[in-house]
This record gives sequence, structure tokens and C-alpha cells, in this order.
Amino acid sequence: MLKGILSISGQSGLFKLVSQGKNTIIVESITTGKKTPAYATSRVSALADISMYTTEDDVKLSTVFTNIYKYTNGAQAIDPKKASVDELKAYMDNVLPNWDKERIYTSDLKKLFTWYNILQAAGLVSDKEDEEEKAEEKA
Repeated sequence: MLKGILSISGQSGLFKLVSQGKNTIIVESITTGKKTPAYATSRVSALADISMYTTEDDVKLSTVFTNIYKYTNGAQAIDPKKASVDELKAYMDNVLPNWDKERIYTSDLKKLFTWYNILQAAGLVSDKEDEEEKAEEKA
């Protein structure tokens, strides 16, 4: 689900990895389809490598997105721009009950739900985790 999906610091939205060069990567915006370079100086994060803190073990972002998908029956999640802090936290309690309320900030929740909504609109989330990601976790 999240393989090849990137977040680039300083740029809004999410991107698909298109190709790699020596000091740059070419990415395509998920929302606009516009291709742009991301240079070696850019802070690029692969969503597949991101985990969320819980009171037990950390949980992969793909698992959180799967939980949101199941909770919303495949619809958009709460709108982080319109929701209050209390609404975001209550929503997160339903999606991931054991999330670490001390280490996950409101800005993290806003980013999480924004990313989910972008991926959901593009049809890139489902109620099943990637078999590839599950195999990597077992290894």
C-alpha cells in the first residue's frame, strides 16, 4: 500500500517515486500528477518506514491506515483542518485505542489524517495490509 509513497519536507502532499538519478529522485504528486525533482538536500520520508507510537509496540503506518479504512468503511477520515484537537484525539481513540498520547502530538494527528485522506482519494488504501509488508515484518 505505501511502497514508493513519499513525503517531502517543505512540500505539501504526498508523492510517488518515479525514478532515481545520481543526486536526485523524480517524484509525481499523488493529487496533481505533476512530476518534479527532489534533490539530495531534501528531507524525504518513505511512508512505509514510518511507525506510530503506542503504549506497547510501535505500529506501522500502513496498519493505522488500514484501521482508519475499516473504521470509515473506506470513506474519508475526519478533516484535520476543521476538527478540534479533542475531536482528533477522540477519532484516534477509535482508530488506534492504545496510541501514545504523550509522544504523538496534535500536529502528527493532523498529518496522519491528511495523508490518509490524500491516499483514500487516490484509491491507494484498503482494508488489507500489503502481503509484502507483512513478510518484511516477519523477517
